[in-house]
Amino acid sequence: MKSRIKVVIVLCAIILLGIALFVLLVKSPEYTSTSFANKVIIELTDEVSPFSIEVENGDAIELINIFHNKQIMHDSISCPFGGARIILLSGDDELMLNPAGDDCPTVSIGRNFGGGYISLSENENERVREILVKYGITYPFV
Repeated sequence: MKSRIKVVIVLCAIILLGIALFVLLVKSPEYTSTSFANKVIIELTDEVSPFSIEVENGDAIELINIFHNKQIMHDSISCPFGGARIILLSGDDELMLNPAGDDCPTVSIGRNFGGGYISLSENENERVREILVKYGITYPFV
């Protein structure tokens, strides 16, 4: 009888441990990693006058730092994306970021905006906007 109780207790502990691990793995937040990047490109993608320009080293480092270690969220948002993008590069590695074309402090991730989004602080959002304007992107650009 005592051995059956021990077996039941061990099985319950294993099941609870399995559930806990599953919850931790499923609910673990994702974060951006930009430490790979050594080059930043800004693109205007509108149909009228598209262009692409490499960002100067100081601004590139600042953008790489702003976008590093941001939690990636996957819920729905209503900010307008498209029109401009920031691409962080190194060799074949790339992270494409699509800042909102208005004052919304969010940035979608991926070529087709399907990689989730990140939120920026007001100061970070303002600084990203200043850098984009410096390189010829004017707001709003949606």
